[in-house]
Amino acid sequence: MNPKYLNYDYDYLFFTNKIENYLLNNNSIWQYYNIPNKIKKLCPSKQNRYLKIKGYKYLPSYYNFSIYIDGNIIIIKDINSILLQLNKKYGNYNFYVPIHPDRDCIYDEAKAVLKLKKDKSKNVKLQIKKIKKNGFPEHYGLSENNILIRNHKDPSIIKFMKKWWKMIKKGSKRDQLSFMYIAWKYNFTNFAFIERKLLRKYFKIIRKHRKTRN
Repeated sequence: MNPKYLNYDYDYLFFTNKIENYLLNNNSIWQYYNIPNKIKKLCPSKQNRYLKIKGYKYLPSYYNFSIYIDGNIIIIKDINSILLQLNKKYGNYNFYVPIHPDRDCIYDEAKAVLKLKKDKSKNVKLQIKKIKKNGFPEHYGLSENNILIRNHKDPSIIKFMKKWWKMIKKGSKRDQLSFMYIAWKYNFTNFAFIERKLLRKYFKIIRKHRKTRN
């Protein structure tokens, strides 16, 4: 859906394999990008995770900065304003990510994923076993990842994204189960959590993800 607030300082881009739906919507301000051939063999969930994490690789080189949003989120206010607030409130980072609203621990999140059957039990349990064996602490923090605000050409960000995607590709598709572990393991500190209260001023979840289409 189109943003409620349209800022012409920005380009609005999206990836899809449903080009027919895009062509039917003549009023869309979103510029269409096709799903890269490299990832078409992945399941839809992992296609999404790849584009969420490494989609910047397929954007024109003149983009140094990007904001990723999930498909169920709509922009409701000027993005420039939140960037100023983030810098003022949290400091000058190259990566901002929402803090999880309900939990602060990967181990607790894994229990919720298993309970809600959001991933295969085998994938989740093997991943949790691995991070526990490596000494990852409980209650280390948890990200939500439905919005990613990044200077995606920063070398430390690129390195982090590669490590993050590699873990998702081989393990659980639930990206919350790997973000903080990768940050901890590789001592990645070039990011800050965003509080839900601040995000709600600029972004709104408009609907739950749908598995089927009318």
